[in-house]
Amino acid sequence: MSDHVSLLENEAARFNVLGASEFDGRNKPFTTIFRGSKGYIIATYNNNGKLLKTTERYKDIKLPKYIVKSVLSQYPDCHLLKVVYTVDYDHQKEVEKTYKIQIMKDNKKRNLKISSGDNLNKAVTMSIDN
Repeated sequence: MSDHVSLLENEAARFNVLGASEFDGRNKPFTTIFRGSKGYIIATYNNNGKLLKTTERYKDIKLPKYIVKSVLSQYPDCHLLKVVYTVDYDHQKEVEKTYKIQIMKDNKKRNLKISSGDNLNKAVTMSIDN
């Protein structure tokens, strides 16, 4: 996983809601945004500080080697143009991770979507959007 992703996820996981100046102690979920150079996390916590859900989006991050290998094996001689990585976490559901990758071969662009549940290493589903 990219350092940019890990840094923001660690910041959100360690965030002390009870110590935040914006938190007023009400018995309602508290939402805050963490921003980095390549993305952001919108995180929602309960009034005790438990992380309930996140929406994450990152652009132009380095892909894991196994994904690069998978893309290049299915699309030899292509060039990777853009990468967008999203994560949707909800403490009551499975984590959804998605890579949207734009590739080019012979001056033709293709958009790939690679997604899975909690573990991209176990199940990778690749679809093509033309």
